[in-house]
Amino acid sequence: MMKKNLTLAVLVVAALALPNLSRSHEGSFKDADTIPPFGPHGGRTLKLTRHFAEVVVKKSTVDVYILERDVKTVASDASGVTLSAAIPGKNAKSIPLSKKGDGYTGAYIAPPSARRVIFTVNCVLDGKNETGTLQHEPRK
Repeated sequence: MMKKNLTLAVLVVAALALPNLSRSHEGSFKDADTIPPFGPHGGRTLKLTRHFAEVVVKKSTVDVYILERDVKTVASDASGVTLSAAIPGKNAKSIPLSKKGDGYTGAYIAPPSARRVIFTVNCVLDGKNETGTLQHEPRK
């Protein structure tokens, strides 16, 4: 009898928890403290002041997408998009960007000794400057 009650209690707890788990991955990210791990282009996301950015690091390039607050659509009104990369203990270097589709792309190869690169994205949206940083660990 006790085993049956314990099994029933576990099932009830699981049934109550499952709907909350499935809801955590759907919808938009309106909560300012919630940053989804990956953006719609497969890159890592970072929080700007009021919007989001997505950074996609490839072998020799970095792509940047400025995203709306829903983290699903590209903010078409972003301007002045800049990207810099810094290795801890060294000065940041600006990465020249050019427009590519609905994002921006720039040439970048992390030094072989780099364990971590800090990317900083800046842009202007709705007439206001927005900035954010992302830590990237290059794969060896």
